[in-house]
Amino acid sequence: MAKIKPHFFNSKFALLALLEWTAIQKILFKGNQQDMAEAFPDMHHTHAAWVAAFDRQAKPEHRNIYAEIIKGDIATLPAFYARIDKFVTPRTAPVKPRKKVRSKPAGKAARDGADIIQNQPLLDDIKIMAFELAEQNRTPESATDRVVQLMVKHNFFNPSDGQIKLLFEYLEQQMANHLLLDRVEAAIIDTDDKNLIFMWNKIKRRYPKDDNFVWPSSIAAKEGKCSKSEVRPIMQKLETLGAITRLESGERGGYSKRAALYRREI
Repeated sequence: MAKIKPHFFNSKFALLALLEWTAIQKILFKGNQQDMAEAFPDMHHTHAAWVAAFDRQAKPEHRNIYAEIIKGDIATLPAFYARIDKFVTPRTAPVKPRKKVRSKPAGKAARDGADIIQNQPLLDDIKIMAFELAEQNRTPESATDRVVQLMVKHNFFNPSDGQIKLLFEYLEQQMANHLLLDRVEAAIIDTDDKNLIFMWNKIKRRYPKDDNFVWPSSIAAKEGKCSKSEVRPIMQKLETLGAITRLESGERGGYSKRAALYRREI
């Protein structure tokens, strides 16, 4: 096999590096972890850091690409690099603030008129911060300094009063998505199934409402403190109760073909 020259292994883009690692292992090494480790012996510890970063920071579009690699929908490296091209090229998109109705994909919030934010990287970082604030039970106002730092980081200078208000509305909304509860969660709690409740809390902690996520049995068992054989019945019960929707079914067999794609509904 010709020597492989990864694009992102030595870059600062941990999420892209993890996706690239997964694509190379799946496509070129047929999912063989040992062969992959032997091909890149110096990347072992770095790979663990990529996984941790992906766990904390990956957005739905990153997780969707991961699922496509795992399922074999992305079958060649050129196809993989074409698929992630949008993450490499700077991009902007108008966004509108959303009322408290069913959420749309992250970053699609905007205000009619002049107060449009065309800085998607800024909004992405605001979304990441929303998770941290929700976990710490803090208010959006307590993060004013951090919002300003992100505005400077992403060259969002001289915003209008309306744009500043829009940023905080977006932050507040994303925090609400993480904390949103309803009758479905009450039904989960009322089952008195400790494994079910614990698994749901792990999913809720990682992913806000309407997020798509890949949930392989190996990861689910580790997070849910249960056996792999218990994962499928637990996830089916969460589907039945309406907490999640299975968008794509995983295949039985080895780890590389088991990952299913879900969406958090509440």
